[in-house]
Amino acid sequence: MKKPTVHFIPPAEFFNHENEFTGNTYELARVYGLDHPRLGETTIRTSIILKKNKDGSFETLNTLYVPTNDESLNKENNTDVNKNTAE
Repeated sequence: MKKPTVHFIPPAEFFNHENEFTGNTYELARVYGLDHPRLGETTIRTSIILKKNKDGSFETLNTLYVPTNDESLNKENNTDVNKNTAE
């Protein structure tokens, strides 16, 4: 099954999250997604990260995230960074 691709405004914010039931720690990310198939354009907290690439893209359990090359877009223009987070 092919994973959907979501373009995001770099940089991605990576952080660790501890599962309260198992105690396992996983790496997640928060990005401003531009074209999520279900959420549209919003801030997204990703699922578990499987692989990070040198070009800034990364793969999660559910999705491939690719940074946009559009220089007119930047994180400072998006004030809702911590709102409506989901994948």
